Formats: sequence, C-alpha cells, structure tokens
Amino acid sequence: MRSSAPGASSTVRLSIIEAIAKAIEATAANEALVGGRTVVLEKDVSETDRFGRLLRYVWLVDGERWTLVDLELVRRGFAQVETDPPDVKYADRFVAAQGAARAAGIGLWGPGPSGVP
Repeated sequence: MRSSAPGASSTVRLSIIEAIAKAIEATAANEALVGGRTVVLEKDVSETDRFGRLLRYVWLVDGERWTLVDLELVRRGFAQVETDPPDVKYADRFVAAQGAARAAGIGLWGPGPSGVP
C-alpha cells in the first residue's frame, strides 16, 4: 500500500497483519475497501518496520462509520495476525477476528485451489 501526502510518498505496512497466500484475493479485497478513498493512518508505537515501511493501522472513514481496514482483512480471512511488539494496540481484536475466520473456514482458512484446506 502506498501513502502520499503533499511532497511525500511512502510504503505503508498494515500493523499486526501479514497478507499471505491467496495474495491476489487479498489485494482485491484491500482495493475494494480503500481504493480511491481517503484513509486515516494511525501510529502505534514504532514509526517503521525493519524494512523502513511506515507501520500503521489504516482506518476508512465513511460518514460516521470508521472501519479498521487491517482488522476487516483479517475478519474476511485475507490476512494473518503477526504481532510485532511493542506494536500490539489492537492485538486482541485481531486474534479474535482470525479465530472467527478460521472457525468459519473463510479466506486463508478455506479450501485451497485443489479443494483441500
């Protein structure tokens, strides 16, 4: 994901999650959520990850409704929780969402291309 502000552009890594496997579907889900929309980036503790990417939670604001994009991707099974202390502000929410996605067998936790989980 790219972030741009007047005169600046940075690569942003969503905090606490790691998009894995089913990357095409995960990318499409992320695009459907945030594509062409303005988002709010929230810092936890660290400024960047070990690769120099901004480490942020991404919020989508739609009127009065705020959606934590990182959490929504986990809830839909398109990302896996990867905690990296000290950046664990919403870790409990992420772990619960991952458990629910796994129990429902969706996204990463669903059948693979061959139909085998």
